[in-house]
Amino acid sequence: MHDRQTWRLTRFNLRHDWQLIILWLLMIVGLTGAAAGKFNGLYGDSASITSIVKVLKMPAMTAILGRFSGHSPFTTADIFANEMMVFLGLFVAMMMIFFAVRNSRQEESNGELELIRSRSVSRVSPLLAAALELLIIAITLGGLLFVSLQASGMHGMTRQGNLLMSFSLAGFGWAFGTLVLVLAQFSESPKTVTGLSYLVLGISYLVRMLTDIKAPKLSLYTPLGWLEKLSPYHHNYFGPVWVTLGIGLICLILAVLLVGQRDLGAGFINPHLGRATASPFLRGPFSLLWRLTKFSSAAWLIGLFILGMAYGSIFNSIGNLFKSNPELAKIMGHAAVSAANQTLILQFIALLMIVFATLATIPALQVLLRLNTDEAKGQLELLHATATPRRRFYLSAVFMSLLIGTFVLVGALLGLDTANLMVLAHPIHQHDFIWAVIAYLPPIYTTLGLSALLVGLLPRWQWISWLIPAYGFISLYLGRLLDLPTWAKRLTPYGWINEVPVKEPQIATLLVLLLIAGAAFLIGGLAYCHRDLIEN
Repeated sequence: MHDRQTWRLTRFNLRHDWQLIILWLLMIVGLTGAAAGKFNGLYGDSASITSIVKVLKMPAMTAILGRFSGHSPFTTADIFANEMMVFLGLFVAMMMIFFAVRNSRQEESNGELELIRSRSVSRVSPLLAAALELLIIAITLGGLLFVSLQASGMHGMTRQGNLLMSFSLAGFGWAFGTLVLVLAQFSESPKTVTGLSYLVLGISYLVRMLTDIKAPKLSLYTPLGWLEKLSPYHHNYFGPVWVTLGIGLICLILAVLLVGQRDLGAGFINPHLGRATASPFLRGPFSLLWRLTKFSSAAWLIGLFILGMAYGSIFNSIGNLFKSNPELAKIMGHAAVSAANQTLILQFIALLMIVFATLATIPALQVLLRLNTDEAKGQLELLHATATPRRRFYLSAVFMSLLIGTFVLVGALLGLDTANLMVLAHPIHQHDFIWAVIAYLPPIYTTLGLSALLVGLLPRWQWISWLIPAYGFISLYLGRLLDLPTWAKRLTPYGWINEVPVKEPQIATLLVLLLIAGAAFLIGGLAYCHRDLIEN
């Protein structure tokens, strides 16, 4: 009986999610295939391989991409595996977080699970269906990745190595998805579960980064560290894959046990009871939005501050190693090989700013897009029934998103500067960090402005907003390694910033971005105030 219910619910989930599944798979497999196809041209000879190996062994690149593994003679496939494994692992985990929350806690929060459970469906069948869908997605992803790697024709690749790399990512994704199903039992809010999941992923990345640099042997005890220990195309260690699958199975069993011990719609962590009467500060949409988002915003601020400190803690090990690297201009910018240590650190900061700016955009976008998501759920009907004009809702969301984006970016730079003052005998000047903030706020504001356009004009297509920071991160973070042309990097606002703080920002460019943002906010606001409400 349970098996029949589980399969029916799984088929229902797949029919419901098939378009989103295809979109995610196209993004991950397309990125992998495109990168693999370019690596023969980038690193197809021994000279370029020798140079890039030196780069990948530097502490800065170890912190970002993971510790280099493999043995001489190195091949193009070795370079690909070491550059892409951790990066792809993060994207696969994000995909699994999305579908795990969507088919567990979000389904329960929307009331859909209550309708399903009103039939002859057991407590565990919806959870097992969600886990089975994650498994189907993971197997499909592994197969498509294997086919794309086989078709790439990379020098040095082997069928066994491609199989290991493809299905290790799939196994890691499924295991992380089952962990999210466990986290979904502790909170009744889908946003909280998503936040907890990303917190676990972020902590895993930070621990992996610090252990890779300070104590490489300890990386074996981190989930992302397992991906580094596989040694595809050389030793082909399958052991970490079985460990990952075993942990995923344990998480699934734990989730099944937990879901049977709680009520429908509830979580093991009870929500904090509010005041009996409203606070005197709760006098409008802005203060309401602040009350709803303050904890998640604080979590992002603290998280980016810690991330900044973690990256800043390796400043003292960057300069001396980078000086002797002839490929530095290829990876980190255009500084000469004989540049001073501080210039090399500034180049590292310029690369980190891409990470910080795109991450700071995420919580700001979440707040702005609540205008439509909360409206579609019917949560704003009582507020719209009052005399409060719609422009106040719009302006409140816009100002709150701008404030959050600004403070989160500043928090990341404060963490970076704090570590800078602690670890360097001759710290980077504060004005370099100030210029970095000034340079990257306009791209964040422009991204929010373009998103506001979608909120007002095409509310059902506002999910496109997420593609802007996602593509900006991919094109700039790995742009030089993949040799992307300049026009491809400038398809997002982030691509118009010229390696700040190595160089001073182009004020004219920043002003143009701010004008675009202002115009987009204005048009989006006018459209929002004059369109119909979204039906829930």
